[in-house]
Amino acid sequence: MPAPGKPALKADREYDRLLNLSTAASKLYPYEECQMMKLDCLIALKRYQEAMEVYKQVVVQYFEEQGLPPSETMLQRFRLMSGQIRYTSDMLKDIENTLKEREETQGPYYSTYPSFIDSYRLVSRMAERFSFEYTLFCITLVDGKGALLEGEMVQTTSEMLKMP
Repeated sequence: MPAPGKPALKADREYDRLLNLSTAASKLYPYEECQMMKLDCLIALKRYQEAMEVYKQVVVQYFEEQGLPPSETMLQRFRLMSGQIRYTSDMLKDIENTLKEREETQGPYYSTYPSFIDSYRLVSRMAERFSFEYTLFCITLVDGKGALLEGEMVQTTSEMLKMP
């Protein structure tokens, strides 16, 4: 008998079956509950790379469709997955290439809200250790009715905000 409030398949550690069910459910109901179950299964099965891909898709979907940052529960899963992924030397080269900016850029740096949080914490710690002044802005571009700007409007507005 499963523990109260715990799905039978999860209690019985039948993560493969539960993963299949949660994958199907998340296609019908693509909201956090189903996606979290899918992440939990992948994490329990130690399939961290796949879990990270699901996490990225969910975060992008929530932000694009609803303008919402990931929940604290979702961020906890991200931290757990990040700590478990082991990188090979080939993967590290891929990561290094991914981290490099394709073009030399100037002006503002654009990032998602979770990335902004990490950047803020990093810069704050650096400022404590090396004593320098900094300014970070977290700006969400919206129209007069509060809807997120999209496409060309984001570019146009971003250009207007660039510092000389």
